[in-house]
Amino acid sequence: MTPFRRPVRIAAVQHGDFSAAQRSIARGEPESYFGISHAVGAVERLVEGKPHLIVSLGAPAGSERTPLGENVGCPKPSWGRVPGTVAEWVWAGRWIEHLDRFRPTHLLLRAGGLPATRLLAWAARKHVTVMTIFHGYFDRERRYFRLVNARLANLLNRPNVYRVGNHRRPAADSMIACGVDPRKVVAFDWPGRPNPVNYAPRHLNAGPEPELFYAGIVDRAKGVFDLTDAVRRLRARGIGARLTVAGAGPDVANLTAEAARLPAGAVNFLGVVPNTEVFARMRAADVVCVPSRREFTEGFPKTLTEGLASRTPVVISDHPVFVAALTGTAGVRWFRGGDAGDLANTVATLLTDPVLYRATSEAAAEAFSREECPNTFGDLLADWQRTL
Repeated sequence: MTPFRRPVRIAAVQHGDFSAAQRSIARGEPESYFGISHAVGAVERLVEGKPHLIVSLGAPAGSERTPLGENVGCPKPSWGRVPGTVAEWVWAGRWIEHLDRFRPTHLLLRAGGLPATRLLAWAARKHVTVMTIFHGYFDRERRYFRLVNARLANLLNRPNVYRVGNHRRPAADSMIACGVDPRKVVAFDWPGRPNPVNYAPRHLNAGPEPELFYAGIVDRAKGVFDLTDAVRRLRARGIGARLTVAGAGPDVANLTAEAARLPAGAVNFLGVVPNTEVFARMRAADVVCVPSRREFTEGFPKTLTEGLASRTPVVISDHPVFVAALTGTAGVRWFRGGDAGDLANTVATLLTDPVLYRATSEAAAEAFSREECPNTFGDLLADWQRTL
């Protein structure tokens, strides 16, 4: 007798706003973030022809029906003085309310941390098959993250979890170090990114106001305040550095207030701009900065990949992901994360040493090649889809 098999019903819980991304792509608008079109297309192919529910964690609360499914927004609650862990736990409960209503047989989970532990435990109880895809390093140093990630590893090793993807090899290896079964772990990347072989190495040609460029989330843990402090220090030394910031995030207002203490024009905020413009600005800048502090759960940021591809010398922090991937390469310049003085010194050395500047630019191709990954996000979903 053939065993009974439930009809496939797929749910996805992921960051961003899926419906808004679909509309933007349909209008032919440029990508605000590299890889969006690839990711949306892969998820659309996964759920095509099947009842489905997409829970978007960056979308406003609400629901939008599609022919075979539903897209819902489930933003993170903001409760002022309520501890972040409590808000996250409650938030995950709201994800589960949507899933209980839909009753999926399969779940694509693209969110991590404490909320993921609650969702994975729910999926195990409900016998839901799960594909998890993360975009961040699993921290074992700080006690809170060590406890959360140990719990995550235990849940990810359960039989109902099919695969565990993470962005690039260092982040994937960090999951294994936390106890995730290496047979389940797959590193992935986004296809079609720029490559440094297509661009000539740069010569130092900075004018009296050399430009530092940052793209990404405007968040203290990403090191953006260290950048404004470094600009202040550089100007005090007679180097008229100016900073351009592309992106949005929770600390835009605070960073704007910080920038107001600097001379006019020292910091330029672009907001969210198309990815093509981000790369063009990297090419035009004198230095690309990726100053993430250790507490930010990086995977392998696209800004770093694109910075290396641009051939503009890249200054990076000693974040564990960067150290694991790029130790020993001459294609980046290092500083101690969270140390604005060391960041200023590193930038100043680059901007006053034409030989070092040229050598760093030339070595970018070797640094870039270290983290090339054969699997794409779409490959991971296509592999899972063949089992449905």
